[in-house]
Amino acid sequence: MSENFTKMLEFMSLVGHLKHVRRTGWVQKKVAVGGGPESVADHMYRMAVLSFLVDPGAGLDKHRCMKIALVHDMAECIVGDITPQDGISKENKHQKEKTAMKHICSLVEESVGQEIYSLWQENSKLNKLRRGCSRSRPLGIPHQICSLPGRCHV
Repeated sequence: MSENFTKMLEFMSLVGHLKHVRRTGWVQKKVAVGGGPESVADHMYRMAVLSFLVDPGAGLDKHRCMKIALVHDMAECIVGDITPQDGISKENKHQKEKTAMKHICSLVEESVGQEIYSLWQENSKLNKLRRGCSRSRPLGIPHQICSLPGRCHV
């Protein structure tokens, strides 16, 4: 097997692991929408779909937002879903995620890895969508998700 193919398999295995990483905040708050806490992969997919619904007049690049949504929590396949209750400083959390993302991005073709890393760094642009969750309830987003403290967990 070629080295590129082996790396691609590792990439897909890592990203696939996100289906099994439960959102820590959901677990801690015992949120059980649809039978249990959503996974990080569930969250990333939901954010991508929400990004797809962005109003063209909102001043956001919908396609870029969708890409950011697909990578913004990718590091969690290695570091897990770290919350403030874990006692890890924001700086340490960011460093762990940065290290994880560099590894993840090294597993794909260089230009793809650079794009993924760049998008990951831009994830703060999605904050507008997260903060806008209360306005998103007409889209059918469950109240239990939007009512969690701090930010929207869509």
